[in-house]
Amino acid sequence: AVRAIPVNERWQRVNGDFVALCTRTPELNQTVRDAQQMLLANMIPTVMHVLEAAGRRVTKPEALGYALLAVHEGTASYCVIDPDSETLKQNRIDLLTATLNMYSEPMQ
Repeated sequence: AVRAIPVNERWQRVNGDFVALCTRTPELNQTVRDAQQMLLANMIPTVMHVLEAAGRRVTKPEALGYALLAVHEGTASYCVIDPDSETLKQNRIDLLTATLNMYSEPMQ
């Protein structure tokens, strides 16, 4: 599941500019929020399925979705700045794994 959230350098650069624009444009901000909701609606069932296949049950699906997006957004820019850093890549995997574990539990 962790490897399903790749870092895309071009996207991170565009995303930074785009977020700044959204803060200044309310209509665009709403469009982005709608798109984020659609992404979460599609991502959460997939992540839940993968975790269930691994013997884990998601306890808070919506919170997990937002947490995964936050970890992705927070770590991707570091990976773009230093794409050859194995430490950063491992830290990203560790944070995503901890997040998955935080919002799921072993199935009984």
